[in-house]
Order: sequence, then structure tokens, then C-alpha cells
Amino acid sequence: MKKLLFLITLLCLSSVLIAALPVTETFAGGTIVNTWEQFWTVDSTLTAVPNGTDGKTTPAADGYFGKDECVAAAATTSGKITGDFTDTSYTVEAYLYTPVYNTGTGFEAYHYQMLVFYRDSGGYGRLHTHFNETPLGTPPSPRIRCQITNPGFVYTAAWTSPTNFTHSEGWHIFKIEITGTVANCYYDTTLLGVADWTLTAATRTAGKFGFGQYMDDVGTGDLYVDEFKAYVPVPTSIKGDWTAYE
Repeated sequence: MKKLLFLITLLCLSSVLIAALPVTETFAGGTIVNTWEQFWTVDSTLTAVPNGTDGKTTPAADGYFGKDECVAAAATTSGKITGDFTDTSYTVEAYLYTPVYNTGTGFEAYHYQMLVFYRDSGGYGRLHTHFNETPLGTPPSPRIRCQITNPGFVYTAAWTSPTNFTHSEGWHIFKIEITGTVANCYYDTTLLGVADWTLTAATRTAGKFGFGQYMDDVGTGDLYVDEFKAYVPVPTSIKGDWTAYE
């Protein structure tokens, strides 16, 4: 009887944890395994490409990464999302390739690479970099920010280099652990800080997830992504080694 109750408990926990998650996209073998939707209003093309494409080499052992190309006719936000509108309180992470610019003009002046979360029909959240060594914006770039829309950007937490991190061109790990309207924001496994939009966008509590880029002008922008993951962390209370008993 105890064994039966134990199995029922595990099944119940599994149904809570699995839902539409977890989602992974490694681009291994040159294959895209998930169905990705357009994130914003301007289309982009996502492909799985091998090492050496555009001079990039993935940090992953499989030798492939994702390239999302957007041709912009004006200031543009674009990218890909998956998941469900009801997904909430999850962790999303990925390697993103961050270029470093030094210009005040053209799309490179504001070229963001971003991890997208809580995307629904009314807005979204993003953890993004703006690595431009020409100081632009408030606070000035280079910087990494967590922003929430409702539907406009009503919440922003910014960490400006070199105060909290050292910016560089190359592959970096973006990670955001979300519980309701609070999130821990990480860059290369370092905790940058806690974002809390409870008072400014209390309804932004669920939505799809993915990756994207923002370009401030006409041009062709490429976003490079690898080892994408979205999952619900296993609660501490059920971690450990389990054995059946009579």
C-alpha cells in the first residue's frame, strides 16, 4: 500500500513538473527539433549551421549552433519563441553570441541579443545585452538589462560594464530563473541581480519563451544561439535518491 501511494505521489508530481516543459534545442546534427514561432512582427529565418559558419565556433561538443537571420527595413525586433501562453515560473537559458560595437550610428548602435520569456499577445520579458563601447542610452552602454513590457517597457533593471560584469565578444550564457513576477538574472553563471516587477507589471506572470534580437536601423542582423533550454526546476523538497519500500 505504501509503495502504491509512493508511486501515485511521483506520478502527480511528474504531471505538475512536465506540462509543456522541458524544451531543449541543441541544433545537433544540423537539425531543429522544436516548432518555433515568429517572436515579433518582422520575420526571421532560423537554421542549424555547422562550426565555421560566419567564423563562429560553438562551445558545445556537437559542432552545430543556430543562426537566426533578420533583414530589417527599419528599426526591428525579431526572433523565435515556443512553449505555451500558460507557461509560468520556469527557467530559461542559452548560449548567445554577443558582438561588441563602437559606433553611434546604424543598426549596430543598438543591436541587442536577448533571451525572451513570458511572451503573450500583450508583451514580453527579455534579458538582453547591448555591448556598444560608444556610451549610448541611460544608463550608458555597454550593459545588460532585464526589461518587462506591459505593454510598453514599464520595468528595467540594468547592469553596466564593468561595474557588475566584464563584456566581451563571443559566446556567453544567459539565464533567468523566474518565479511569478520575480527573477534571478545570470550572465555566464554569475548572478547579476534580482528583477522584481511585482509593482510595475503584476500581470506579466506567464507566456512563451525563446530568443531574439533588436536592430535600430536598416540592415541584416544575425543572432547566434546554442544549447537552448527551458524547464521547471525540481523543488528542493523532492530532490535526492529515492528507493521503493514495502
